[in-house]
Amino acid sequence: MISTVRTPLEAFREASSVLRAKGVEEPEKETELLFSEILGISRELLYTSDRDLTDKQITVLSRAIERRIKGEPLQYIIGYVEFYGLRFYVGKGVLIPRPETELLVQEVLKLVDDGFLKRDIGILDIGTGSGCIAISLAYRLKEADVIGTDISQEALQYAEKNRLYHALSNVSFIRADLFPEQKRRFDLIVSNPPYVSKEEMEHLELHVKKEPREALYGGVDGLEFYKRIMSGAREVLEKDGIIVLESGAGQRKAIEGIAREKGFDLFDVEKDLAGIDRVLVFKSE
Repeated sequence: MISTVRTPLEAFREASSVLRAKGVEEPEKETELLFSEILGISRELLYTSDRDLTDKQITVLSRAIERRIKGEPLQYIIGYVEFYGLRFYVGKGVLIPRPETELLVQEVLKLVDDGFLKRDIGILDIGTGSGCIAISLAYRLKEADVIGTDISQEALQYAEKNRLYHALSNVSFIRADLFPEQKRRFDLIVSNPPYVSKEEMEHLELHVKKEPREALYGGVDGLEFYKRIMSGAREVLEKDGIIVLESGAGQRKAIEGIAREKGFDLFDVEKDLAGIDRVLVFKSE
């Protein structure tokens, strides 16, 4: 893939050219990350070193480029992603945290700052995946008791790895289909559930299709998990509890209707940078 005798800069130009030819949107930026994370070559050394790469470095880089042009997400290749100022390990079998999901964390912290939630709240993060939401909240709300659930054992392994990495004792993870089997009450339910519809699944980009289907597919209409969450929320939510959910484009009205049927009113909406109603906040009627 990459020529056998190359300085870092020559290899960088060749690698980024290959990625560009395969339609990667930011080939130079991605190649810089690969050099930094896979080869341990800083941006400064990349542009100044005249020492040829070793055969081993060329092999490692070539394999990484090959994985990328086959559609594997960059985050899986380098093994981590930054989310709300923290590092989270990710890999095959776990959903990659998105920038728009940071709005979910931001909204919860805003509710705390505004006095709608206390700092020592009990939080249930449904479909925790890598644990990015649960850990980000536990990291900033040290008095909170956070539980994350997921049906995927593979995802939970990453969540636990990330918990240990951040040395947090106020968050734990349980394998469960949405709600924990052991009944208890929470002040807050937060979730970024699977919300991609059947039609949308067919048009996902290749690198997104490499992520676990069960973390993306929300049923024929994309609303299956909202229905399930709202149906079971009253059994685990405190009387004055709050539900904070991420939603997909054009789903707000439908989710609002589902919530109203179960006795929850829309309390607040946060739009993302694209103007999509991305975060929906519900309170009991």
